[in-house]
Amino acid sequence: MALKVVSAGVLVEKKVSRAATNSKAGFNLYTAEIKDRIADELITNLKKGTQLKPRVLTSELGKRWKNLPESTRNIWNAKASH
Repeated sequence: MALKVVSAGVLVEKKVSRAATNSKAGFNLYTAEIKDRIADELITNLKKGTQLKPRVLTSELGKRWKNLPESTRNIWNAKASH
């Protein structure tokens, strides 16, 4: 798979491994599935009158993805490739 990128005003084509794109897609499916539940968990832990910042939610989703066993991440990546 090739990715076209403009660098210093020049269009450059870079090769991107299929594994890298599937991994990102698996992450996207996983986070779409759990995002609302995690947001609710985080909101319940906030002080009254404060709002959940998107950065905090995104960070927590990334941490949970990284803490998943590799076998579970592979399942999500497989779902994304179909």
